[in-house]
Formats: sequence, structure tokens, C-alpha cells
Amino acid sequence: MRQWPPSLQHADNPPALREFGAQLAQQIPKGDEAQAALNESRRQRDDFRLQVRKKFVDQLNAARHLLYGHLAKFPLEQPELRLSTDFAKRFFLRSQRSSKQQPTIAEVEQTLLRLGEQVSQNEALLARLLEEEEAATQAAEDALLAAAQAALAEIEAQRAEALARLAAIQTRAAERAPKG
Repeated sequence: MRQWPPSLQHADNPPALREFGAQLAQQIPKGDEAQAALNESRRQRDDFRLQVRKKFVDQLNAARHLLYGHLAKFPLEQPELRLSTDFAKRFFLRSQRSSKQQPTIAEVEQTLLRLGEQVSQNEALLARLLEEEEAATQAAEDALLAAAQAALAEIEAQRAEALARLAAIQTRAAERAPKG
């Protein structure tokens, strides 16, 4: 749309179309600002994911390792508790199956259900975005059509006025002409 304002504001165009071009030229920087704000919010979201969240996870892992170290000392420091030497390992939850084992049918079904929900959500989002894009495109086309129709109406009015003047001039000329 950036190329439209100069074309719309061309001197050969009707005033309504030139005015629409001027309005469009004023709106383009606002659209640029909105796009810049959207890009900045996306950048901040990504920064949060990459920096703040990562820092939190790193701190959480450090605390977990520290706790593991303290728990590993218990069997040695307090033998009266009769804790096994793998007490610290058993304290934290581990996956029930090794990475070499194949998933169960129930696990695969659960994964498929979760992924199906994600697909449904993304399909709904895509449909909404496509509708919004179509609505924006339709609105722009409607605005252009309205501007073109207004320009056409103005041109037709000017044409009708010119024809009326021509008829008046022809009538006066006919009245003044010698009758022969």
C-alpha cells in the first residue's frame, strides 16, 4: 500500500481520490508504528523465554542439585536412620522406563490426544487469522471502491454541469444567429 498514495494523489485524479490518497499517506506511519510495537512485544516475549525463564530453570536445577547433595550425606551422617546409600537417588522422581523402551499404547494414545488438541487449537487460530486478513483486505477494497465511486459521482456531476453549460451556450448561439 506504500506505493498507492502518490498514485492516488496525482493531479489527474479527482479531488475525492486525491483526498483518500492523503488520508492513506497519513495512516501508513501509524501502521508502521503498530507493526513495530508488535515486533517489539514478540522480541520481549522471546527474550523472556530465553533469558528470564532459562535463569529460573537454571536456579531451580542448582537448588535441586544442592538438595541432592544434602540428601546423599544423610545415610553417612546419620547411620541410626538406616537409610540406604541410594536414598538421594530414590528421593527424586525418575521416569519409569528407560529411553530404550518403547512407549506403551496408552502413552502413545495420550500423546496423540494432546497433539490433536494442539492441532485443533492451531487450526482454529489459523481460521481466525485468515478471517481477519480477509476482513482487512475486504475493508481496504471496500474503501477503494467507495473512493472510486465518489470520484466517479463527482466526475459525472461535473460532466452534467458541463453539458448543461454547453446546451445553454448552444441555445444562446442559436438565438443570436441570423435567421435566414
